[in-house]
Amino acid sequence: MRALSLVALLAPLAASAQDGFNAHGFAQAPGDLDLADPLTVFRPEAQVQGSWSANGLFEYADRPLVLATRSEDGVSYTTESLLDNVFALNLAGQYAPHKRVAVALSLPVFFTSAGADGAQGAGLGDLRLYVPVTVLAAEDDTAGEGNVGLSVVPFADVPTGAEAKFLGNGGFGGGVLGAVAYGYGPVQVSLNAGFEANPSMAFENLHGGASLLSGAALSFLPNDALGLRLEANLRPNLSKNDYKLTESPGEVIASVRGKHSSGFRWTGGASSAFTRGASAAAFRIFAGAGFTWGKDGQRDTDLDGLADRDDACPLEPETVNAYLDEDGCPDGLGNHRVVVKDPSGAPLPGAEVLVDGEVVGTTNAEGVFDRRDLPPGPVQKIEVRTHPKTGYAPSEPQEITLVEGDLETTVDLQWMPGAVKVITRSDTGAIVDSVVVFRGPEKRSPEELGEDGEEIFVLSPGEWTLLVSAETFGTERREVAIEPNTRSLVIIEVTLKPAVVEITTEEVVILDQVHFEFDQAVIQESSKALLTEVSNNLLTHPEIRAVQVQGHTDSKGSNRYNQTLSQRRVDAVMQFMVDAGVEAERLSAVGYGEACPIDTNSTDEGRANNRRVQFIITDPVPSSGVPCQDGNPARKAEAITIKGTKTVQPEGEGGE
Repeated sequence: MRALSLVALLAPLAASAQDGFNAHGFAQAPGDLDLADPLTVFRPEAQVQGSWSANGLFEYADRPLVLATRSEDGVSYTTESLLDNVFALNLAGQYAPHKRVAVALSLPVFFTSAGADGAQGAGLGDLRLYVPVTVLAAEDDTAGEGNVGLSVVPFADVPTGAEAKFLGNGGFGGGVLGAVAYGYGPVQVSLNAGFEANPSMAFENLHGGASLLSGAALSFLPNDALGLRLEANLRPNLSKNDYKLTESPGEVIASVRGKHSSGFRWTGGASSAFTRGASAAAFRIFAGAGFTWGKDGQRDTDLDGLADRDDACPLEPETVNAYLDEDGCPDGLGNHRVVVKDPSGAPLPGAEVLVDGEVVGTTNAEGVFDRRDLPPGPVQKIEVRTHPKTGYAPSEPQEITLVEGDLETTVDLQWMPGAVKVITRSDTGAIVDSVVVFRGPEKRSPEELGEDGEEIFVLSPGEWTLLVSAETFGTERREVAIEPNTRSLVIIEVTLKPAVVEITTEEVVILDQVHFEFDQAVIQESSKALLTEVSNNLLTHPEIRAVQVQGHTDSKGSNRYNQTLSQRRVDAVMQFMVDAGVEAERLSAVGYGEACPIDTNSTDEGRANNRRVQFIITDPVPSSGVPCQDGNPARKAEAITIKGTKTVQPEGEGGE
């Protein structure tokens, strides 16, 4: 029988019936008759101080309590209505003494109802007192942005109803309810959970008096004059009954509320049970009307949207800017100072200040940027950045709220990971216009240092070689390891000395001799700096793809011995350069012995000139061919234009 699935199923026990209880099961939630307020689920909202409301809701409830008796076969059963045909007027009223506190009463007045013995006549139900306290208000969302509300609702029940008629609990009770709501545009969602304690009772298979409270509601306002609500509530008893679900009354309710004037409200709707719990009526229909005062149509002298009673400045309109908009007063202007400091704590001039992603100015010599005459209120994101050449990382955004008066924000910048500062000076301490060539984990173009001989570079993690050079000066090499996410500045100081190596279009010219130990292929310590500079120059000029390292001797000793000695010596030179980082495939070593002199072997000076090492560029091949190869004559370095800088004119004449 379908009707039994919507009402209480009570199986008779051996125990006789004791106290009755309230099986009416319909309690209006407190409210100010807002169109979004559900009927039985409380929706958190801000109160209008001094406002009040009153309403009456006529109701018909069908079979909120039915006794079902099983037959001896355990399958069929008979039913008897213990409470049916309930006609009632549900009265409710609320007053708000404070913006966050209200006091509300609800009382059902029964015109008639039917019990097991017939008509029960008129009477009252239990009086309930609510005191809703708003923690966070969820107001109608006209801006299209979501908002959240939160309230706590303690309540107490006064036993004014007739328990013998199943219209009262027969003793004092009460509980507390927690309510949360979320609103977005015309939609409001409300959720309730709480606890209710009533006098203990045992009737047939129903036991206990304490229940959990839960409810959910969805409200939709298609316009300013109409509210549609759908809600459900479930009130499970904490004592387990002998038959499942009989201790958990639950109903689903659909209703509509409208208004025809600033204070008049009307309500109508119906409900249906979705469990067999006692007090869940098979169905209800209801309709009524009420009036609210103070929520709508209040005096607003300054027309700022706040009622005079809630407006601290009723004759001056509020400045709406998200700053103290609730006080109703105009706001003064404010000043915002941004102070920027470098990693050492010193003031940083020239830093860009951004507000919500837009550059608004730069700091002065004291590292300060002032923003003046700003309206208070908006939350803004403050960021600071500098030119990448400074090596400072952009700051993390800081959120600030502008206020009346003065506000100061200090921004401490950090170094970017991999920041390296190169400082160059000559051996006399003078500033040098230098160029840095980078060799490391990624390709990077050479970069010039600033006019002060200093520059900051940001390098990616890994092992780096820095080759620093300047016109008329030699090339210095420095190694640096960059660790990931290390926010500290690495300082490299380089002292440049006058060049002893020049690069022409056909030769890497050394302005000194490479000296070896007597009659050996061992490079003397005094020549290692010279060969290091040759290596550094080749690393600085990767466009030089091939170099022949030539070794020459004088004519003393046999030709075979001299050729072998010269080959061993250039092999040693080539190995030194490979160890210094020059790619082996760019080099070739050829010992010519005494076969290719550039001076006479008849004098000590001539023989000294013939004992030499030369670095001939072979890709591209010189226009006159490679000296001493394929019959080409030996040569000294000619006066040839130096690549990108100057010319070299070595002393002495060319020779055979």
